[in-house]
Amino acid sequence: MQLPRRTLATLALLITACSGGDDAALETPSVGTDFAIYGTAPAGRALSAGSVRISEIASIAELKPEVIAGTDVDMMFAGLSADDLPANISPLDLMLVPSNAANARPLPPLHDPHVMDVPSPAESPTPLAPIEGPGVSRERSEERDARLRTMIADLALANPCREPTTPFTVTTPQLPIDSFSAMETLEDGTTVIGFTSTSTIFLGFVPPGRSQLEARPIPTGTVALMSGERATVLGFAGEVDIDGDVWPEHITINYSGRGFGTVGALLTWNPARRAYADDTPPNQDTFPRYLYGVDHVDIDGTENLCIFGGALGSDRRGAIWCRPDGSAEWTVFDFGQSFGVTSIVEGAGAAPIATDLAGSVWELESRGWRTVYEASINAGCEPLCTSFHATWGSSAEANRVAVIGGADAQLLFVDRSGGSVTTATPPNLEESLFADERFGAEMPLIFTAITVDDAGVLWIATSTPDLFRIAPGSATFERVCLPKVLQTVAITSMETLDDGRFLIGATALFVTGDWR
Repeated sequence: MQLPRRTLATLALLITACSGGDDAALETPSVGTDFAIYGTAPAGRALSAGSVRISEIASIAELKPEVIAGTDVDMMFAGLSADDLPANISPLDLMLVPSNAANARPLPPLHDPHVMDVPSPAESPTPLAPIEGPGVSRERSEERDARLRTMIADLALANPCREPTTPFTVTTPQLPIDSFSAMETLEDGTTVIGFTSTSTIFLGFVPPGRSQLEARPIPTGTVALMSGERATVLGFAGEVDIDGDVWPEHITINYSGRGFGTVGALLTWNPARRAYADDTPPNQDTFPRYLYGVDHVDIDGTENLCIFGGALGSDRRGAIWCRPDGSAEWTVFDFGQSFGVTSIVEGAGAAPIATDLAGSVWELESRGWRTVYEASINAGCEPLCTSFHATWGSSAEANRVAVIGGADAQLLFVDRSGGSVTTATPPNLEESLFADERFGAEMPLIFTAITVDDAGVLWIATSTPDLFRIAPGSATFERVCLPKVLQTVAITSMETLDDGRFLIGATALFVTGDWR
């Protein structure tokens, strides 16, 4: 049974029977924080999670190493700061677990850590000595640091996440695919899934009311991939009936490998040939380098098919290619050095907006696309300091029209009110994260997938991976626990369905659950 942390801390102060007498008491180091983490291990061995204590330093009446029969011991003591934790968590709320436990996460920063000067008998311990500081030689510092790392090697925190309403189910498709790159639900309720693959180009299908994944090769009438090539499917639009099954009418694919870099392509279903045919814009000056998707967009009252991404060339231009329905002539919208357009969101009765890799937001006007927001994090950066890959957009009549996320724990809400487009960073984002997840940390979060369910709950996934849930009107980023098998892979796509099904794609893993 795992006792509450406050109970363990209290017991650590009361139980002294095996401490070895007054000579075993150590001076409590001053580490510059209000809380401390400390524990005793056999010399040269790792601490067990159950032997480690977290306490308010002011409440530590006497600090003694634990007696471990038949061996010398080592001890570690370090400060913990509430500022390094999410705002709703106190250091006393932290639960320590083995590093291989389900939903384990790294320890928070250890402030001014100490270990014993040298391992010694618990009954006559040597003083606690700092890892670094005045008078500590480089050799002693490295030796103490190595002992600290050994002691904490198997320690982790229990991720403060809530269990999902129903358990997630994880399957490994028996397909030659690397990851699930995109998900989109068609009008008939079929969810189409794009893969990254290195052999045949597949699409995944989840029929209405079901959670089983069906994989089908895209009928192109030709050999889709050569040896050494790789394909990533990222976008779908429209619907067609192919032999009684619903398929997307248009598909965007990116090909890479064999020394030619990456090129984007648009495939459109050709009923006469009974196959998908190359429908990529032939513009030589702005040929697609990478495509993030395809959509139908109303431009000046005319329905257009538009693809969006980046154009070939050394200047890293973003571009949107559009053609009116029934026409073969493409118009190219050049977005300059935006690195790539990642989404188009057609507003209900309002002008479409677009987002790009640089974190900029654009709005379509009569003279073309104008910038309504530029991410300051990328000001003056060449190439980008931070890229914004994760996007979600809604054409419904709602204030929130888009959410974009990227590396370095960057998240942006795009709203439309009174005909104006506004942007805002969630003010509670930083305080909802651990210090090692925040902007400026060594390994900040990378947001990889975003979706919104029918109840208006925002779901955000990361490469770590983590899954966050933000309820409408809430200021809290609530963490949702994930199955252990997911904790070494990145979540790459998500889709919430109106019947409660929750589909998650990861690196070669497919996850189903319920978002309600």
